[in-house]
Amino acid sequence: MTEPTNPAHEPLRDGQGNIIETVELTAEEQAARKRRARFTALALVAFIALIFVVTVVRLISNVGGGA
Repeated sequence: MTEPTNPAHEPLRDGQGNIIETVELTAEEQAARKRRARFTALALVAFIALIFVVTVVRLISNVGGGA
């Protein structure tokens, strides 16, 4: 295992005291991670909205005697 590149920070350790390797992302990698996170959040919101709309439509059809 390698020591962290910034000696001013104490390295991360697990429960047994072993040093945990960390990776510093480049600005490009951070931007890509942010895009993926936004897309995932948008997809989750769209899925929740779809479930909500389907539920409302089914409830309305049941109330109207369409079942």
